[in-house]
Amino acid sequence: MPPSLSASEPQTAAESEIGAEPEAAAGAASASPIAFPSPQEVVSRLQTKLSLSADQVSAITPIIATRQEKLKAALADTGARRMKRRRELRNIVTESDKQINALLSPEQQKQYAEIEKQLHEELKQRMQERRNAGADAG
Repeated sequence: MPPSLSASEPQTAAESEIGAEPEAAAGAASASPIAFPSPQEVVSRLQTKLSLSADQVSAITPIIATRQEKLKAALADTGARRMKRRRELRNIVTESDKQINALLSPEQQKQYAEIEKQLHEELKQRMQERRNAGADAG
């Protein structure tokens, strides 16, 4: 959700708040708190990548802010099972992505999808690296 449109470490579209994909955040939630960039920072990056209009910026900013609040709350719920939390995080990102896509032109939607895809791949790679590092340590 582009290099670092979401959370700093890990990133969630979410994660990179554009989130951040949530899987990485869910896996690392117990290790360290997630530091999300401000909604304005996320939207600024999106504005640059997608050439957002002023109206789009005004509409997307509260969506990103709400998404981050929900993601933080879900990540803070350490009592939830890992898969349940992962599913909840994914649902939060999916729902906010639907809201964002409704505000974008077809061309911007394509670009946004590419940004999300790239972030997802980066997160998968980071998660694999963490797993490998954990296996080496154990």
